Amino acid sequence: MPRTEAPTSVSAGESLAKLKREHELLRRWLLSDAYPLWASKGYDQLHGGFEESLTSAGPSPDLPRRARVQVRQIYSFARAASPDKTRETVRPVDPDRVDRSNLSRQILYDDRDVGLFKSEVAARKLSVESQVARFDASTAAGLLEQADILLDGTDDAAT
Repeated sequence: MPRTEAPTSVSAGESLAKLKREHELLRRWLLSDAYPLWASKGYDQLHGGFEESLTSAGPSPDLPRRARVQVRQIYSFARAASPDKTRETVRPVDPDRVDRSNLSRQILYDDRDVGLFKSEVAARKLSVESQVARFDASTAAGLLEQADILLDGTDDAAT
């Protein structure tokens, strides 16, 4: 059997201090490197959609692209557009309910959420307010005045 080292004892204070340092490093990387890169090179203005893979040189053109964009990517790009704000009002909006067929592709939901409104589940898990509504011409103005970032769960242009 390979030798293993005895576990070292680290105090809760030391662990918390290390976690805070790592958090600050990640925050600086997001604000100084990732957000500016995503904001300037993350959207394909010629073909539409968001780039799947970016390096400091830009998008990787030889990689396949996904057809759908996850909410986390949309939120990241929206956040990148306003990095100086410390807190936005985020409001998920979706009139649909979680279906078992959603579980393999919508990572926010699990079996316990089947049958519940998607926007309400998202709001509970993200600790934000939600609205069960369809984002369309009749609701757009009211929904947009209630939030800095509105996450609309529209499946396609018809719905």
